Parts: sequence; structure tokens; C-alpha cells
Amino acid sequence: MIKKEKHLVSYSWLLPLPTLLVLYAIFRMPNLSLLSHLVQLFNTHSPGVHDYFATVGFAPTILNAGLMGFAVLGLLKFNKLPMNANSISALFLMMGFAFIGKNLINFIPFLFGGYLYAKLQKIPFKRVLVAALLTSCLAPLVDFALLITPFDFFGRYLVSILVGVLLGLVAIPISSHLLLTHQGYNLYNMGFAAGFIGIIAVSTLQSIGLDTALISIVSSEGDSGLVAILGISFIYFIVKGVFSRTADDKPYRELFTYSGRLVSDFTRLVGPSTTLVNMGVMGLIGLSFMLLFKVPASGPVLAGIFTLAGFASFGNHPKNTLPIMVGAMGGVLLFNNDMSMTSAVVATLFATTLAPIAGEYGVFAGLFVGVIHTSMVSSMAALHGGMNLYNNGFSGGLIATLVVPVIDAFKKEK
Repeated sequence: MIKKEKHLVSYSWLLPLPTLLVLYAIFRMPNLSLLSHLVQLFNTHSPGVHDYFATVGFAPTILNAGLMGFAVLGLLKFNKLPMNANSISALFLMMGFAFIGKNLINFIPFLFGGYLYAKLQKIPFKRVLVAALLTSCLAPLVDFALLITPFDFFGRYLVSILVGVLLGLVAIPISSHLLLTHQGYNLYNMGFAAGFIGIIAVSTLQSIGLDTALISIVSSEGDSGLVAILGISFIYFIVKGVFSRTADDKPYRELFTYSGRLVSDFTRLVGPSTTLVNMGVMGLIGLSFMLLFKVPASGPVLAGIFTLAGFASFGNHPKNTLPIMVGAMGGVLLFNNDMSMTSAVVATLFATTLAPIAGEYGVFAGLFVGVIHTSMVSSMAALHGGMNLYNNGFSGGLIATLVVPVIDAFKKEK
């Protein structure tokens, strides 16, 4: 019998968001063509960032994100995993990136890779399920394998599945090892590992004469109805959190005493209700930032907002996040004038992977790494050819690995 834990967010608290996404998709396209467009999305294969809004439209893309939420919740529930920060952040990452490259089909091989890893290590699959979900950031490599394999239909799909299984198998131990490298100051650790895997893969492909040119497809339009749904959902998180408080939940201000360094499970540190409030607050900050700079709610922007809200359970809070965002956008405005405003907002939202540095070392350190991040991140994608969807995690890992020892050294000298 499984012991019930107190410091956990209820599954039911998170169900309204994917439910609203599915219902809104049906409302936008209330006929069977929605399903045919969803199938078209599944058959859209492109390495790199692929905003499904630009190729298959709003309704099927939103449906894909909602169904992805149900699929992940179902997997977590079936494997009896607690809805702690690890699970919440994975859920929101999967939903967010279902707008720009992940779908209900191409993430499955990575689960088999995780299952194989668990079998080889003789551990329960549930222990690596979340990590297996996150390895699907390498989905562009699966799509690339499908596109270049010179076999028939079944042969190409078999090869791409095997590639996904292999990537899922190796990415889990690599990410665990690289966590030690940046000492937990990069929240998107799987992106750090996937960046190196992507570099090796792209270098190998190029050495045998294959074209791995970076592809980025981003919609120039957004959906105002979807923005409203997200706003309502984040407000719901705040209200639900406030009215679900128990004696075990700590005041919201206590959250600010934590640096956010991995592993900071806010559901255990301050309680599930306080964590839910923080998720709502951070989600609204992401939305407000998008509206402030008047960029469309395209796939990459939505992925950034979902990620920010999800990691509000696992390290992000206003005190350690806002300095990073100000530094990142300031860096764009001062030094990267050639970067589009949409790209700048996306880079700024994802720069919050470095929030623990601001939380540990203060505002000026946060401003500094924010500036560095937006200067580096666009160059990093070229190294792995866009094969790593969590490119900001790769950039963040490199920055944290190099900057943190320097800050520590100067602190010791003082």
C-alpha cells in the first residue's frame, strides 16, 4: 500500500489547464477536420524548432498540447508517481513544447529508451519516467532520421524509433552526470546534456556528407483566445492555492528565501498550495512580459511561458527570476539589435534557467548572466543544428559551469 504524502499538489488541481486547451481547440474547429489536421501534425517532420501554428494551424496545435497534458498526467498517475516539483515541471515542459516540435507520437520512442535503461540498471521504470519524458527534447533527431533514411515507409519509421530509443537510453545517465558540472545552477539540466548529444550527432552526420542546416519555423501570429485561457488558468492557480492552504503551507514570502538551486522542490519546502500560487504568479509574469513587448503568442513564446510556470514549482520565483529577465532583455536592447523582438522575448523567458544564480549570489549576478545568456543562446543552436529543443538549457549549463566558479573565487578572495 502506498503511503499518502501531504506535501504534494493534487492531480485534480492541474487537470483544468489541459481540459481547457482541448475544449478550446474543439471550439475553434468543431468538426472532424480537426482530427485530420492533428494527424497532419503527427506527420510533420522537421529538425529544429518547428512552430506547429505555422504549418497546421491553431486548433490542431492547441489540441496536441492539451492531449499531451492528459498523456503525461496519465503516465505519471499510472506509474503512481507523486505530483511533486519533478512531475509538475515535466508536465508543463511537455505541454509547452507540444507547440514547437513534440507530439503524441515522436515522444514515445524516448519512453522505451528510458524503460530499457531502467531494465539494464535493474531499477523501477517510475524512477526514470520523468527523465525519459525530458529526453524527448531530442525529438528533432528522430524526425531527421525519418527524413534521411533511404528505406520504405516501415523501414524509415523503424530506424527513427530505434534512434529515439537509443537517445532516451544514453541521455538519462549523461544528464545525471552533468548536473554535477554546473552544481545545480542550471534548471534545465536535460537541455545541457542534450546539447552535447546534439553536437556529437550533427558532427557525425556532417562528416558523412549529410546536410544538417539549422531550420527554424516560427509563426508570426498568435491566438488571443489562448492567451485568455492561460491568463484564466494562472489566476485559477493563485485562487486555488490561496483557498487550499493548510497548516503545512508556509507563507509565500518564505519562498523567496530559497535560491532555487537544483534540487529545490517547492512542494516540499513551502507546501503544495504556496507552490500553486507561485506557479500562477510566474505564469502571469510570463504573459505580462509577452504583452509588454507586444509579441504574438507564437509556439516558442508559449513554450517559454509554460516552462516558466512549470519550474515555478522547481526553482523559479519572482525574486530570483526578475533580475535574470531584466538582464536578458537589457542585453538584447543594448548589444543584440539584430535579434527580432520575438526571439528576444523567447530568450528572456528561457534565460530563467539561470535563476538559481540570482537566488544564490544576488541581483547583480542575475543581471550579468542574463546579459550573457541572450548573447550566447542564438549561437548555441548552430552547434547542434537545432536538434536540441531545450537549447536554452544547453546555453545555461555552459554559463553556469563557467561563471559560478569565478563568482565563488572572488567571494573567497574577499
